[in-house]
Amino acid sequence: MRVTPLRNFFLIPENYQHNRSPLVHRFGELTRKIWHARNFKGQVSPHEFLQAVMKASKKRFRIGAQSDPVEFMSWLLNTLHTELRSSKKGSSIIHRCFQGELEVVKEMHNRSIAEKRENGEDGEHESHNIGMETSRMPFIMLGLDLPPPPLFTDVMEKNIIPQVLF
Repeated sequence: MRVTPLRNFFLIPENYQHNRSPLVHRFGELTRKIWHARNFKGQVSPHEFLQAVMKASKKRFRIGAQSDPVEFMSWLLNTLHTELRSSKKGSSIIHRCFQGELEVVKEMHNRSIAEKRENGEDGEHESHNIGMETSRMPFIMLGLDLPPPPLFTDVMEKNIIPQVLF
């Protein structure tokens, strides 16, 4: 709801009026309830949206049952993308907002050290021929391993004293 292009897309029902997915329509309805200008309550009930999630996920995510939030977010983004894209390889508002790209660079040695030893060549006298292979991998969600939390904080519990491992 805080991603501006996504929010703006779902605030206008005409953007997805021809879509047949109940999940898309319930998500749009929830977005409009949350961002309604005259909503003074400060809270809305997501019950209809949660029912649509339960049905679309074939009860993988149920009301009242705890689930992994990362798994849910991944499922929701992928399902909304699938329902909103215009063709099999088409883009959607989900991809336009969340699609990232990871560039992977591999060093490729043209001749391995093992081959040189088999041929009786001395690797020290030969120049190393190194090639670079670059590939791009698209993603919507990228998981990263976080460093462990620090063991110590100062008296104010604000400044973190780094953990030193020996």
